[in-house]
Amino acid sequence: MKLMKLKLLLFFALDHPYYARWLPIHARDMLALNNVAPKIATEFEKGHFVVHITHSAFSSIGIDRAHEQNNTQLRGVWSRNG
Repeated sequence: MKLMKLKLLLFFALDHPYYARWLPIHARDMLALNNVAPKIATEFEKGHFVVHITHSAFSSIGIDRAHEQNNTQLRGVWSRNG
C-alpha cells in the first residue's frame, strides 16, 4: 500500500489525472478481493494474471495488453478483408 500511495502522489505531480482517479478504486478492489472473490484472489496469488505469448517464462504480458494486441491484429485483418 505504501507503494500505491507513492504512485498516487506521482500521478498527481506528473499530471496523470486518469491514473490518479482510478488507483484508489483499484486498491480498494484488490484489498477486498479475498472477501469478494476468494477463488480469484487465490489464482492471483499463484501468478495467474498474465498471458504467455510464447513458451518462455519471460514472454508474459498483462491481460489488458494482450487484449489490445489482439484488437490491433484483428483491425489489420478487417481492413484487408473489408
